Amino acid sequence: MTTWLLEWEFDRAWRQLVLDGKSEEARKLEGEYVEFCVSQIRYDFQCCSDFFARDVVGILLGHNVPFFSNTLDRLLSALRNDGVEFVALEEALAAAVYDRVGSVVAGEFLVYQQKLAAADGQRLPRIVPEHEELIKRVAELATALRPSTRCQLVVNERQLQ
Repeated sequence: MTTWLLEWEFDRAWRQLVLDGKSEEARKLEGEYVEFCVSQIRYDFQCCSDFFARDVVGILLGHNVPFFSNTLDRLLSALRNDGVEFVALEEALAAAVYDRVGSVVAGEFLVYQQKLAAADGQRLPRIVPEHEELIKRVAELATALRPSTRCQLVVNERQLQ
């Protein structure tokens, strides 16, 4: 995929606001998320196009967490209003730029063009600059509901058995 929408982190932040009885802030976060996604997709498209020196059909992945479900209609509408056209995954993957999918391993979560750039010794910024403060605020709000790394490792080890 060429864009990560951070829906898990936003979901944790949103659920924390709801748990704290801050429903107005939770609704505001939904709107901020839609704006972030449109900007992030535009930014990732530009980074990807710059990296490959041509336009690339981007690939998005969204997980059906409650927050994402609540914002999906607004997000799709905003993306269409921004000129995004949706195509089947098979069509997107047919582009030659995706020939290296699965061929590069990274020690951190990176989207496709970031992973390939890192393998080539380059670093592409992960977050659209105008939303860095929002992402910091979301990360802070999400802290209480984020599973500890130890718990994630235990679950992963159990899955391996």
